[in-house]
Amino acid sequence: QWGSGMAENAFSQRYSLSALDALFSTWGGQVAGLLDFLDDVLAWVKDRQGRYVWVNRTFLTNYAVNKDAPEVNPRQVLGKTDYDLFPAYLADQYRTDDDYVLGGQPLVNRIELVGQSEGLGTWNITNKIPLRTPAGAIIGTAGTTRRLKEHDSEVPLGTQFGPVLNHLRKHYQSPI
Repeated sequence: QWGSGMAENAFSQRYSLSALDALFSTWGGQVAGLLDFLDDVLAWVKDRQGRYVWVNRTFLTNYAVNKDAPEVNPRQVLGKTDYDLFPAYLADQYRTDDDYVLGGQPLVNRIELVGQSEGLGTWNITNKIPLRTPAGAIIGTAGTTRRLKEHDSEVPLGTQFGPVLNHLRKHYQSPI
């Protein structure tokens, strides 16, 4: 069962800060159940240390870019970081983005490469927001990503592609 019950169980694993648990318990179970119905959107919540504390059903079926976990369940993802799930060159970028969001700024409509379970990467549109307590303290991040478009968005992942992406990210404002 992937509805709100799964989401509530995922959060009850206690991988998050108690404030994040409190935030989730007020509204998150209902929203999480809704996000499980979006087959083309990966959604997640992370704590300040970058550990996944909740992911939707689509994330579970698409998170791995390696063959180590062909049958996925929440226990294989919860409590892990991007470095546990993705190649380092992707995880580095995801963590850089998380640090930006933890600084209080949302990340809106970022086009980035996201790993898929088939060993391919797809160009996606990603959004991330900081999660705050009622007092305003940032306790984690939440995000969604979806494919930019179905055709021509898949590229093979490999170690040679990572340096190219890093160079493009660092120098995209420089003249050619």
